[in-house]
This record gives sequence, structure tokens and C-alpha cells, in this order.
Amino acid sequence: MIHNIQEKIKTYKKDIFWVIFAVLALLTLVGGGLLYSKTNYKYPIKIEEKAFEVGAGEAISSTKGEFIASKNGSKYYPAGCKASNRIRLENRVYFESAIDAKAAGYELSATCK
Repeated sequence: MIHNIQEKIKTYKKDIFWVIFAVLALLTLVGGGLLYSKTNYKYPIKIEEKAFEVGAGEAISSTKGEFIASKNGSKYYPAGCKASNRIRLENRVYFESAIDAKAAGYELSATCK
């Protein structure tokens, strides 16, 4: 049985070669085309106004005070605390020290000790 298969392969040797050659050539062309299209695609540049809130969080608080509180709340937060970032800029009250914040009637938040 193996001998029969070997004989058939020998008779169709040229045809098998050209089919394999054509398939490999086609795959090479398609792959090259895909690589070429991906490397030459230029993504458009988008410029968004006010995409990020400049100065929010630690940068403002470190220049205005070490502690932040909301004028509508009763807790104060250290400048690096993530919870202080939820306070709107117009509602923020800054303190240089924890003593100043306590003197103003605020107490330290339990989330940012």
C-alpha cells in the first residue's frame, strides 16, 4: 500500500511542486500586503481641549497647603489622599497643618490616615 502511494507521488511530482509553490507564494504576498498596510497607516492626531483637569489633586494641594477639606463637609484629608481628589476645586479649603484644620472644626478622615 505504501508502495502504491509512493508511485502516485512520483507521477504527480511536478503538479504537487507547483501547487505547493503557488500556495506559498500566495501566503507570502498576502502576509506582505498585511504588513505593508499596517506599517503605512497613519493614525489621525486628535487634540482635545481640557482633556485632563490640570492642577487637580496633589499638585494644587502641595502649593496651597498640606491638608484639604470641603467647605461643605466636616472631614479633612492629607494632600496625597485619593479621597481629596473628589472634592470640587471651587469647594476646596486648604490648611497648612492638621492643627489648623482641627481649629477650623474639621476632623481627620478615617480613609486617609
